[in-house]
Amino acid sequence: MAGNGDDSSCGFIGETCINDLPDECLTIVVKFLENWVDRDAFGLTCHRWLKIQSGIRRSIKIQSRDSLSTSHNFFKYLGRLFDRFTALHSVSLSGCIEIPDSALTVFQSAGSKLQHLSLDCCFSITDEGLAYISNGCAALLSLSLYRCNISDNGLGYVARGCPKLEIINLSYCVYVTDSGIAVLSERCPELKSVIISFCRNIQGEGFEKNLSLQCLEAESCRLTDAGLSKTVKGGSLEFLNLSHLHNSIALGSRGFGSIGMACTNLQFLYMRMCRTLENLAVIEISKGCPLLKEWNLAVCQEVSVAGWQGVAQNCRNLEILHVNRCRHFCNTSMHSIKNGCPKLSALYLHGCPNLTATSVELFKQSRSAVRIIPQECMCAAPFFDKFLKK
Repeated sequence: MAGNGDDSSCGFIGETCINDLPDECLTIVVKFLENWVDRDAFGLTCHRWLKIQSGIRRSIKIQSRDSLSTSHNFFKYLGRLFDRFTALHSVSLSGCIEIPDSALTVFQSAGSKLQHLSLDCCFSITDEGLAYISNGCAALLSLSLYRCNISDNGLGYVARGCPKLEIINLSYCVYVTDSGIAVLSERCPELKSVIISFCRNIQGEGFEKNLSLQCLEAESCRLTDAGLSKTVKGGSLEFLNLSHLHNSIALGSRGFGSIGMACTNLQFLYMRMCRTLENLAVIEISKGCPLLKEWNLAVCQEVSVAGWQGVAQNCRNLEILHVNRCRHFCNTSMHSIKNGCPKLSALYLHGCPNLTATSVELFKQSRSAVRIIPQECMCAAPFFDKFLKK
């Protein structure tokens, strides 16, 4: 008879117990819970509900702890997680600085559904760990290896085992060269977003066969004229960050000018502290990239009046312009921007020694809708992240 004794804990509604509902219905119920605290409480009700709650979890972030400092503990812990959460699509091990390659063997048997994996600052991970990942993660779409000690050999494993890869973060992977990039470009035809910032052994030629590249972050790299020309030749780039290339003496007008010749779809261009950038390349880019919405030219010391006039005349869709600490940005340059760039909404401006306060005030009166921001954006990463989430 319904309602007797211990049965009341089952959650009766009249003569029907909530546990009489099939798993499919309970799965719908737990999906309506607003946060993971409530979902975890749902899972603590009984073993059946725990299984249902575990089965809908799609992502997990594992943080390093002293108790996981040995290879055996890491392997055991990861194995239990994958046994419980059978539908994981996204796993982050970022910050687990002690995790060894051997712990990643679990991905060989449990990584078939994995689409996103982050190993940022996993300093002990090497090419061997990437081999384990490539053996079991054929569905992988994004991989972040920030500051990992991997080389071209490891990228070869990834390229052969993860052909669906779309996004990879290789920033500060100092042993990676154009050879590794070339293998990725050839074997991962859907690769569209790459971060190679501070990879000083990459000159850009490895991207020659990548015709689907949409986003490239190459801050503080040593790109060459030939390398950049081959990088942009596919014509698909929409986001390009070339900031801090002042150490790259082999990159000049020919390389920068190739952006204007190939990147007709480019919308976001960051060239902060590109000290070898000159007027000719700026004019070519302004003419060849009609869709540009944001252009960071801060601390580009060789750009003078002719370059700024080219920006004003040709960038009809530009919304945000950065001119911080440009020594040749003067009153004439400001006047040109005032009379051009019809969609401009924000101008990052400070530290221009040849620009007078009067010229700034005249600009404000004429273009009152444009915000003048006396700050300098030092990093394009937030914009890159936003672009990837479109």
